[in-house]
Amino acid sequence: MSVINQMLKDLDKRQHEQQSNEQNTLVAPVKRSTASGWVMVVIVIVLLSLVAVYTWQLYRENQQLKAKTLAPSMVAAEIAQTPANKVQPTETSSLSPQALNSKASAVEKQVAVKTPELANDTANTARTNKQITETESDDVESPVTREGERKIATQPASQSLAKTQTVTPRINDPEQAPATAKPAPEAKLTISRKQLSPQALAKRKVTAAEQAIESNELSRAESLFEEVLLLTPAHEGARKQLAALWYGKKRYQDAVNLLSQGIALAPPAEEMRFMAARIYYERGQPRQAYTLLTAVQSSSRAELQALLANIAADLNEHQQAITAYGKLTNLQPSQGRWWLGMAVSMDSLGQFASAKTAYQQAIALENLSASATQFARQRLVELGE
Repeated sequence: MSVINQMLKDLDKRQHEQQSNEQNTLVAPVKRSTASGWVMVVIVIVLLSLVAVYTWQLYRENQQLKAKTLAPSMVAAEIAQTPANKVQPTETSSLSPQALNSKASAVEKQVAVKTPELANDTANTARTNKQITETESDDVESPVTREGERKIATQPASQSLAKTQTVTPRINDPEQAPATAKPAPEAKLTISRKQLSPQALAKRKVTAAEQAIESNELSRAESLFEEVLLLTPAHEGARKQLAALWYGKKRYQDAVNLLSQGIALAPPAEEMRFMAARIYYERGQPRQAYTLLTAVQSSSRAELQALLANIAADLNEHQQAITAYGKLTNLQPSQGRWWLGMAVSMDSLGQFASAKTAYQQAIALENLSASATQFARQRLVELGE
């Protein structure tokens, strides 16, 4: 029996230990969960407090912003609703007109002295509300400090009203009332586009075209010169430069046609005639070149007379050649080749005596080539020097 009792005791003891262990294991989590719960509650309370503070700050800032934006409109509304006869001077009925005028001047000077820092605000408010004019009595507010200026946006409308009113004493006699000061006219910026004349625009394009030539942008230069001729067809410089560009690209016929158009617009056109004649002569068309140059045979340009003399000699137009060479000897008397050319034309027309003198002059200048000198000496021998 003792053994059985001992076994039962052992069993009871073991069960008792198991139950105590289970209770311990259950109590610990409960304690832990309770502590974590308090921590969460504290965190939530702190977060809610922060949110509340942040929301309150936003609300206050919003209210301040609304006060700043609504202050000017409230001032304008109160000014519009204020009766005209609300403020009147107390002594105007017993004062003479001269006294009234002097009193008005004194009040205006006092206001000008006491409110210099509000002049700009008053002018801007007067323009915005279409020159609001109000009257005030002799009681004028003290000058506003710079700190007050910074806070003027948040002041009540009644305080801002006193600062934005134009103080003018009310006078019963309308004839003696001082004229209300008119606001300064607003400065206006007017932007107008100036249209260039065709000549001015053509001048700009010619300058751009010449710069394009210097930069070797020949296609762009051609386009600009064409635009110039569309604006001013009589522009000789653009026409000559465009013809030179086309000649350089071997567009000979286009260049000649362009120059012919210019000659038709300005018939003398010595330079354009000379350029067209050179193209004709180089292209084996001396007769067309001769026709162009005979129209300006009285020109004093040496290169034009030289070309005319050569073309005339080739066409056996020796009389014209003699005339051209004669002008060349007058323009450049020290050039032996002009004397030689004139001598050959005279020789061809049978004017041997004159030809002989011209040959001698050409040789005497000693600036001919060896072959030309030999030819002149041989002709002198044949002519019986």
